[in-house]
Amino acid sequence: MYIDGVTVVRILDVFDVEELEENGYIERALAILGRPDPNFVLEPDATTRDVLLSASKFGNMVGVRFEAESDDPLMVGRITGFGARKFEMMLINPAGVWVTTPTREWYGDVTQVFVGDRYSTALARFGDAYPPAP
Repeated sequence: MYIDGVTVVRILDVFDVEELEENGYIERALAILGRPDPNFVLEPDATTRDVLLSASKFGNMVGVRFEAESDDPLMVGRITGFGARKFEMMLINPAGVWVTTPTREWYGDVTQVFVGDRYSTALARFGDAYPPAP
């Protein structure tokens, strides 16, 4: 088992939580592999902006999921700016190629933030080099 980064979910979007059936292997795996302490701490009243700011400090690649009706439900890249209502990101596509123009997104559209996961780490490691600042 591989503990895969940190994920923060907007509670507003959680309607139901079900307990998993007994899976003894999970407990055994965690007993052997341990539970990593990612040292990712948020205040209980953290805003989406706070979460994104913490995620960008925790790792250079951040993944963001948006409302289901969004054209781009998943974006991965580096957060390059924090405004009052929007944030700016330089995106890397699934082929590992950086998009040349940053995108600006509303904080209110973010439903999930992840950092330190294998997908983002692989893009950072094997994708194209981050473009130099203009």
